[in-house]
Amino acid sequence: MRTALLAALLSSLAAACTPSLARACWVPDDAAPGWKQVTLPAGAPSLAAPPDIDQYRPGETALAWEEREAEPASWGLGGRAELALPLDGAGWDVVEVAFAARLGGAGVEARGLLPSGSYLVLPRTRIHTATVRLEPADRRTTELLLTVHHHLRAAPRPIGWRVGRWLRPAGTPRTLVYRQPPGRPVVLCDAPGRMLELHPAWQTPPLPVTLTPQPWTARLRP
Repeated sequence: MRTALLAALLSSLAAACTPSLARACWVPDDAAPGWKQVTLPAGAPSLAAPPDIDQYRPGETALAWEEREAEPASWGLGGRAELALPLDGAGWDVVEVAFAARLGGAGVEARGLLPSGSYLVLPRTRIHTATVRLEPADRRTTELLLTVHHHLRAAPRPIGWRVGRWLRPAGTPRTLVYRQPPGRPVVLCDAPGRMLELHPAWQTPPLPVTLTPQPWTARLRP
């Protein structure tokens, strides 16, 4: 009796979930590298690629990155590392610094420099990841001073940094534009709330492609 009830319950759950799962994700019909454009399927206004892929939906807010070629200047002694990040008052909204290894709970703080003084950007916060993202409150900020209190940990080694601005890229409404990486299958899913990011300097005209719904069983595979 219990077995029959359990089987009926699982059957009902599968029937209820299968349609929504089948509509949740799609596979592009062209996996060649390069910029692609797809029309948003009905019921998927927030269609997106995985978060590490360059992408945007025209007319919606996206974070546009510019990589800095030179590693940030750094110095410091006695368990304290200082990094100088020049912004030149160019109106950057976001700054991200990458380190060679995770910071492992080191205390991190940052200040922004203005022509008339300075202000706190990040109060001392323990960071465990290998990246630190900062958001200057004043677009006139000329430089960020980042301090890492590593003490008994290994000294942090910065390996790169980038700056970003919030933009609303132009293009065909109700489409997703993304950059297909080489040798990697991409699945597009409806992802409400996901922040889309891109490198505009890398973009070429996108090639329109079509979508095929991904079978819901494929999403259950490990």
